[in-house]
Amino acid sequence: RDRSRARGLAIAAACRPQWIGEPVGVPASGRSILLALDVSASMRQAALGSEMGLQVMRRTARAFVASRAGDRIGLIVFGSKAYVQAPLTFDLVAVAGMVDEAFIGLAGEGTALGDAIALGVARLRAMQRDARVMILLTDGSSTDGVMTVPDATRLARHHGVRVYAIGIGVAGAGGVRRQGEELDESVLKRVTAQTGGRYFHAGD
Repeated sequence: RDRSRARGLAIAAACRPQWIGEPVGVPASGRSILLALDVSASMRQAALGSEMGLQVMRRTARAFVASRAGDRIGLIVFGSKAYVQAPLTFDLVAVAGMVDEAFIGLAGEGTALGDAIALGVARLRAMQRDARVMILLTDGSSTDGVMTVPDATRLARHHGVRVYAIGIGVAGAGGVRRQGEELDESVLKRVTAQTGGRYFHAGD
């Protein structure tokens, strides 16, 4: 047995693992960003032009992740409940892959927007205060969950988490929600304004 172990060590040493080429450094900005993807049933109606809500969300999230070299990105998915799909990581390829794997109903049919914000705050509050960022990709409708959106917003503000939001769907004229439209921009604009973030529409 000892002889076999010695032979194995000798073979490993003979392989001489080597570093080929110069190491490529990734500049770290220090930002810790959590993406929260709405995979509730309401996203089935949240279309934008010819694209369905899930397609818009995936495309938008992938483009954002690809542009964030040097930042740590994490992923939350939420429906009736909110779950951490990927912890904060520099492995953006893995995060992009998990974005592609998200599907409607993955976390239930309802929309626990408040719970998603609260979960993001819980994950980010240990980070450097000026680097705590959360980005919601959602239609803004909250129909489920334990924590209300106003309570979750106050929690985010207390812990210095800036919440940005990207609205998925079609907004009514002047930002007014009309019957049959799923995008509730008023909710998202309040959340972002109260936490120091900004609101964007996926179509702009």
